[in-house]
Amino acid sequence: MGMLIMSFAVSPLMVYACPAESDPRDKLEDFVKNPNFRIIAGLRTDGMGKLIEMVTDEIRRQEPESRIISLDRELLSDNGIDMPRDLEGYLERTAESGRCNFLLCDDLPVVGWQNAVKCLVGRDAQVYCFSVACRQIPSCSKLI
Repeated sequence: MGMLIMSFAVSPLMVYACPAESDPRDKLEDFVKNPNFRIIAGLRTDGMGKLIEMVTDEIRRQEPESRIISLDRELLSDNGIDMPRDLEGYLERTAESGRCNFLLCDDLPVVGWQNAVKCLVGRDAQVYCFSVACRQIPSCSKLI
């Protein structure tokens, strides 16, 4: 189905480890280019920053002409975005000028941001949402 299923080995000492087959690096190419591949999980030991870096590098490799925009607190503050309609307007304006890949974490400080990103449906854009899953495993979901 194009989904990475995480499994964990549990020792008697309750030490959790990700098996080698759950390493996302060999699946990144498919994750970025295949629209049916909707979520990928990283390695807990590498953390969220490493997963963001790997996905960003793969987007740059596959789509060197596209723009990668990190929707973080600084960008939101610099653009006066604190409401979903403000975010929607920013996304629409930004997506008008060609292929865009928006990267965001699920703790975006705009209540209702999930509805705002719907304005990108049908546009040449992709939204990558990074979050922390069970047992602090970083994950990335494609929303559009």
